[in-house]
Amino acid sequence: MKILVFLFSLLPCLIQAQISFDVSGEARFYQAAIPGIKDFRASWSAVIERDGKRAVLSSADNAGKGSKEAIRFPKEQAELLLEWEYNSRNKTISIRTGIRNFGRTPLQLLETIPVSAIFRATGNASDWSIVGMHPRTPHAVDLANLESPLDLREYGGVYRHDGQGFFWGPAGIPTAYLSTHFTRPEAELVAMVIKAEMCGVQVDSGETRWGQQAVLLMEAPEQAVPRWAEMVAISHRARAKKTPLTGWNNGNPLAERPVKEELFDVTDAVIRSGGLLHLGVVQIERGEGTPDNLQTLNAPWIPDAAKRVAAIGSLFGIRLGFCNQKREAMIAAVRKAKNLGFNYLKIERPEASVQRGSKETTFEALRSEFESIRQAVGEDVRLAYCADAPDRAVVGMVDESRVGRAAKRSDLRAALGDVALSLPLCGKWFAADLDNVYLGVTWIKNESRLEGSWLSGRLWLSLVGLAAGTAMTSDPVYAPEFKPLWKNLGAVSPPLNGSLSVPGLLTKADASRIVAEVNREWGRWKVAILWNPREGERVVELDFAQIGLDPKRSYAVWGYWDNRIQGVVQGSWKSHYLKAPDFQLLRLTELNTFKSQPTLVGSSLHVSCGAEEIQSVKIGLSTMVIELSRAGMQNGDLYVHSYFPPVLKNVLGCTVEGISLVTENIWRIRLGARDLSGPQRIELDFLLPLTRQVWFWISVVAVASSLLLTLWRYIVSLRLQREQSLAVERARIAQDLHDDLGASLAQISYHGDFLLESSVIAEAEARRIEKMRQIARATTHSLDEIVWAVDPKQDTFESFAGYLCGFAQELLADSRVKCRFDFPDQLPATPLPSKVRHNLFLAFKEALYNILRHSGATEVRISLKPGDKENFVEIKDNGKGFEPSRASGRPQGGHGLGGMRKRMSAIDGRCELNSVEGRGTEVRFFWKSKL
Repeated sequence: MKILVFLFSLLPCLIQAQISFDVSGEARFYQAAIPGIKDFRASWSAVIERDGKRAVLSSADNAGKGSKEAIRFPKEQAELLLEWEYNSRNKTISIRTGIRNFGRTPLQLLETIPVSAIFRATGNASDWSIVGMHPRTPHAVDLANLESPLDLREYGGVYRHDGQGFFWGPAGIPTAYLSTHFTRPEAELVAMVIKAEMCGVQVDSGETRWGQQAVLLMEAPEQAVPRWAEMVAISHRARAKKTPLTGWNNGNPLAERPVKEELFDVTDAVIRSGGLLHLGVVQIERGEGTPDNLQTLNAPWIPDAAKRVAAIGSLFGIRLGFCNQKREAMIAAVRKAKNLGFNYLKIERPEASVQRGSKETTFEALRSEFESIRQAVGEDVRLAYCADAPDRAVVGMVDESRVGRAAKRSDLRAALGDVALSLPLCGKWFAADLDNVYLGVTWIKNESRLEGSWLSGRLWLSLVGLAAGTAMTSDPVYAPEFKPLWKNLGAVSPPLNGSLSVPGLLTKADASRIVAEVNREWGRWKVAILWNPREGERVVELDFAQIGLDPKRSYAVWGYWDNRIQGVVQGSWKSHYLKAPDFQLLRLTELNTFKSQPTLVGSSLHVSCGAEEIQSVKIGLSTMVIELSRAGMQNGDLYVHSYFPPVLKNVLGCTVEGISLVTENIWRIRLGARDLSGPQRIELDFLLPLTRQVWFWISVVAVASSLLLTLWRYIVSLRLQREQSLAVERARIAQDLHDDLGASLAQISYHGDFLLESSVIAEAEARRIEKMRQIARATTHSLDEIVWAVDPKQDTFESFAGYLCGFAQELLADSRVKCRFDFPDQLPATPLPSKVRHNLFLAFKEALYNILRHSGATEVRISLKPGDKENFVEIKDNGKGFEPSRASGRPQGGHGLGGMRKRMSAIDGRCELNSVEGRGTEVRFFWKSKL
């Protein structure tokens, strides 16, 4: 017990062994063990200002006194505080610093610095990358090329190409923005400083103020980034449950038109489309009057527009800009918008500026403003944040947020890069607002008038459909030339409700792979975008193990825009040579190892390749039932992997225009005229070969069963006939023995009696005649036993019990031994075959003879006990007994024990003997109840 207590006392030490503190004199540092990093040594500090004098409170300063958790600086009249935690399970170090003002006057807190570190990266410096993931500082620098200072915002990673290193970012109580500063003080050293921007908040006398917590996650980026995003989502109480949307706004029009006129045309087009054009939201991006749209709230047509939008089942939205307005004006505006019928509000508000001496940081001020807005509009209004990058300050207050720069017709590359960096946040912090999506991106035409290749527009369309966010089209969907392009909006409506990862982003500084993992009740697969973001041509490789697929299994690779199977591969997939901005949108589906079961491997109805437009798939031994949702395009194809041809059994809510084999074991099912307002179902049968048909095996089993039954009945009939023949023969033999031999023996006995009575003979001849008579009588008894044994009429328990009683009474009649019987009143009706009766009787006979010859008993008790599994006969006497071990050593086993055992063994039974000298003997004969 003491050992267990000792081990539990060591447990905190073992958990915290990943981070240790050193105190050299009065200087304090902590060291962390990070994969691939040597000598990670850091101090912590805070920057304050009092009465216009700036001071740095650093744990590395010998002027401080006290413990590492609270270092007292008498001159500055402040304490430097530290809180830290190491989570061994998640390999996470959390650190935050703060101050306590024990002076008499207020001070201003400018910065807290939880990490001021120097470290060495092992191996070649060119294999290491410092990557800033926030879109406002999207830097990626190899350590070998880190010549000038590098400033990064909020979060990022330091990783080697093999995934060793660490990720850093803010976590914990939302307090302030973080910034990180990297330099190279020496050739082999890297200096990293993480600061919390406290903006000069006032700390009154006796007050304590903490900065933003920073975390270091010491695991591969594929695990670290989503774990960190989830940590922030929890601590900031993210709102990410609302379904992503697509819709229309007039933010980037092809031609200037009055907003009222265009909005009414859009609602009319939705009504005329009969359900083909569905808009989750209709939003005013550019209204009347000033750019902030505040004057638009006064337009007389707004109530009528709100009714029109509600009638088509869409949210009615407006962008409201608040640059210089005070909080009271903001609250009044959003309340007015809600009362007018707007239930989708996009708020444009720059970071709130605070003056030094305020009680809030800029982060806290912006968060507080959006908290007030949320309280003013309630939970029913969908609230969006409009900026050019994600902002942690609004997490928990808004339902969606812009995560990058505007997707302009003139330059989509900038938006692509920003969104790629922010994808790990989409669906975790909020739904991502991806700005504009463009419909006119066909092979032939460029109706959306995008500058550059139409491939950029198609790549952006694909990304919008996978990024768990909201995207608006500004294209004139009401125009006749755009009616054929409605399908492109359907292909991304609604966007995939899931999370995306960017493999290799932090280890190779390469955002050329985006992967979505799809888990449904009826299947699991990956959807991947591979593209070339750089100039020139290149091959992009997707490593299956890196994205969580088993490299030893086979996967069907299906291309969405090519609308065909690219191949069946293991381990990895390499694209063809991609020339920027060329790309591939792929679905990777593990093939079913059971050859009789089909697998859905692709769908051209939606860019999610089956995640949104497929509601369920039910697979039987030779059937597949596919139910479609209301998402996706009206026409398209499904691809099924099957070793056997599919045949259409039934269809509901759409048409199947054909089923064809496109490559080995891959079948294309062409769908058309989907009724997007109701249920849709496709039922397929598969033409299995004869040996895989259920009816075939049922027939085989039935025929085999019939043959076996016939054979069994024939064998049983032969056995019955044989038993009947044997019974007849046994009866004849018993009769013959009784009639012939019995009569002859009786005559011999009679003539012997006559000779002894009728004449005077010599004494010697008289003794011979008497001997002859005794032999005749003994032979007659033996003959009676044989006749009883072979007679089939005696094959019953009752006959057996009666014969034993009669034999025992006759044998013991002339002796001094009394015989008592213990037989049940009701004997079982089960037959007792001749062989069993005969061997049991002979063993029983031998036991009685042993009692008469050797026991000296005066009483013997005979019991018969039938049972469910075994029957037994017990013969128990009160004689002198004997030692069985000595008796068994005598010739032939002594007392006939060997013979009794052989008799019982012949009928698969057993003989048990229990005897103690002076206490009598018990003999039991056991045999099975069911023979």
